[in-house]
Amino acid sequence: MPLKNYGLLTGTLVDHGPQHGGNPHYLLVVQAGAIRYHVALNVTSTTPRGDDPSRLQFQVRDDLAGSKLAKSITNHGNFVLRDQDASHPSLDYIRDGVLNMAKFTLLQPRQSRNPFLSQLAATAAKAKGNAKAFVAVFGTGYPDQDDRPAGRSQNPLRAAAGFSGIDNVHMNQGNRYRIGHHTNPTSKENGIHQDGAVVFFLADKSVVGFFAKFESQASETDDFGNPKQTGITELDSLKAIPQKTRNKLLQNRPSAKTLLSAPKAAKASAKGKSAKAGKKSGGSAPAAAGGVTGAATPVSGTSGGQEAVGMTFADAQPISDPNRPFKPDDDSQYRNSQFVNNFAELGTPEPVPSSRNGVYPVMKLQDVIGSSAVAAIKASKKIVFHSVGDTGAPVQSQYAEEESVADLMVKDFAAGLPAASLPSFFFHLGDVVYYYGEQEYYYDQFYHPYKDYPRPIFAIPGNHDGITHPDGPVSLEGFISAFCDDKPRYWQEAGGIKRTTMTQPGVFFTLDAPLVSIIGLYSNCDEYYGYLDDQQKLFLLSELKRLKPLRQNGDIAAVLLAVHHCPMSFSVGKPASVTMRADIDLACQQADFYPDAVFSGHAHIYQRMSRQITVDGEAWQIPHFIAGSGGYANKASQEVNKNDMKTMDVSDPEFRLHNFKMGYGYLLVTVAQGSPSTLRVEFHNPDANNGMPDDVCVLNLDTHQFM
Repeated sequence: MPLKNYGLLTGTLVDHGPQHGGNPHYLLVVQAGAIRYHVALNVTSTTPRGDDPSRLQFQVRDDLAGSKLAKSITNHGNFVLRDQDASHPSLDYIRDGVLNMAKFTLLQPRQSRNPFLSQLAATAAKAKGNAKAFVAVFGTGYPDQDDRPAGRSQNPLRAAAGFSGIDNVHMNQGNRYRIGHHTNPTSKENGIHQDGAVVFFLADKSVVGFFAKFESQASETDDFGNPKQTGITELDSLKAIPQKTRNKLLQNRPSAKTLLSAPKAAKASAKGKSAKAGKKSGGSAPAAAGGVTGAATPVSGTSGGQEAVGMTFADAQPISDPNRPFKPDDDSQYRNSQFVNNFAELGTPEPVPSSRNGVYPVMKLQDVIGSSAVAAIKASKKIVFHSVGDTGAPVQSQYAEEESVADLMVKDFAAGLPAASLPSFFFHLGDVVYYYGEQEYYYDQFYHPYKDYPRPIFAIPGNHDGITHPDGPVSLEGFISAFCDDKPRYWQEAGGIKRTTMTQPGVFFTLDAPLVSIIGLYSNCDEYYGYLDDQQKLFLLSELKRLKPLRQNGDIAAVLLAVHHCPMSFSVGKPASVTMRADIDLACQQADFYPDAVFSGHAHIYQRMSRQITVDGEAWQIPHFIAGSGGYANKASQEVNKNDMKTMDVSDPEFRLHNFKMGYGYLLVTVAQGSPSTLRVEFHNPDANNGMPDDVCVLNLDTHQFM
């Protein structure tokens, strides 16, 4: 998201020197009209912490006279914000051609000789007090808050233009967002054409520029200022994914302009009059397109709280569950704010965190439930699990519905049922917590309703888990704490519920279980359409290539894809994410391998659909399920029109709607290995058939045809 208060300061240098107390900044004092600004410049490296070192890199250009950058700058003696004058000069290290990104010099911590500081001080000495010289500073104004003492009408820390200083005088893009101890909050400020620098225009007509970045900042970024490289060796390696394949896969990379046009299409699609209209709104892509404990692999460290020995799921003996009254989440003051609309309505994606330490994000069910439980699954040649999304109930009136779904899921573990028929885990399809993923609501919306669920819960984030509001946390912070911890622990936001945090390697990952692998992707925080960033497109391709021989050799019976936004949908309110579906198709085409089924949430309904494609000359039926019916608002007026509810459309040669259910419920999924191997998906509704399946679909995994 672009930096707030970014602009260009021009004025006369009246003083300069190091800040006191070992501060790693050097201070310039610039007079601009009647206002005196303090400019803080990073000039030394600090000791690296965690996996994201903060060592400084610099580049000094003393040959800028006559350059395009120098010609764009005039000494106006003021600080002009970009928001006030979009035509005013801005700076982009990567796109403006001023710098060679490979020529930055690294400063070591406590380096005895600091050439960056030496050149800066010497140049500043030439400019100080010289009426024929001036300095230009790209950066952000501070302070940006109201610091008036109580009862005072004026803020003594703010100048007439609203600021008394300039900071962020360094590169402001390419900050990596990675799960772990040193998750970089500055990734939230990534953007293009907003980099900082100091440019001296000296009396001898020479122009000298000082540019700084941090070692951890990438030198290649996308249209949103986020790193192009993933930080995961297996995905960045040209040997693993050749450049030609990479170019093909990423050719559909949407620009900011493309994403900003999405709401118009979404609003137009909402005018559909039938199931076919709902389908057309999504568009058509080309064809071919009891508690178990166990050890967990450490992958991150974010949640704090009391460390646990192994994992705990069911809450038969709570630690200190407060069982307090339900805490509703009323964020109505934020819903229509420009900050929120930037993500929800305008389609700007929040940055997607890479995996902890750049590990390849695959986890094994065995590391969570133990080898003996996995051996029992393999012996039975059958694995069962639950899946549903959109469970978070932000108000008391919805909580009973979420609880009814959770309670019905727990009944699938009733005494006397065959061990092989018991679910091994719950795979959540996103929107765990509404409305903005705040940690404080995890107790009411997740831990408490599922305190009796006796198996592990894995999850991919939904748009409400990732989106933030102006006063909210860093995107996905609560989700990462709950599901991507470095070791199992009792998180403070669980309120004493005994369920421990989950140890997923990332917000996108593959769960390798006996008989089945589930690829889970995060489709970002747009209210209408899903969006996959480059690292996830590469990850999807890599996983399809990895899993293809396992599926073909019979080592696993099924490969499933889970993503919150719907690649295929007959919902008018939540139409198909056509661009995302095309990205998925392209990865499948490059891998020459397709998932056996696709699961999503987002639309607060149940839909069973199928897609007809041709693979190696054979017709495949690929079921698509929408199960966003876990507890959040389930209103027909928000999702469908009357004709949608009356018609089951199976006429289209590629996209077919087989069943449509309003009401709450969840999926019970069974993968069985045999002759033939099968995928059975049941929809269970607390209000229908006394808990018996309200819809059933069985896919022959050998022929890819419905049974």
